[in-house]
Amino acid sequence: MYKIRYNTGAGDDEADTLDGAMRKASRGARYTQSSIDIYYDDGSHYGPALVARRAWYPYGAATNRGTITIGGGHYGPWRDADGKPVQR
Repeated sequence: MYKIRYNTGAGDDEADTLDGAMRKASRGARYTQSSIDIYYDDGSHYGPALVARRAWYPYGAATNRGTITIGGGHYGPWRDADGKPVQR
């Protein structure tokens, strides 16, 4: 199970696949000034592991493919916990 955290305190979401979680999170992106994180939770005692993050940047419009412009800022492309592009 993939858990989507919008980091706003207003509620989170879930999806069965990473691709589904990324799509759902992108559709749910709003002007929150918080990054969107996706965790994989297999129910183990280690807890959920960060697998993808769409970082929030409070300045400038997005000009790169895979970004989302909202208000005066933008969400960058999906990156894994090491900062590398997420492969779908």
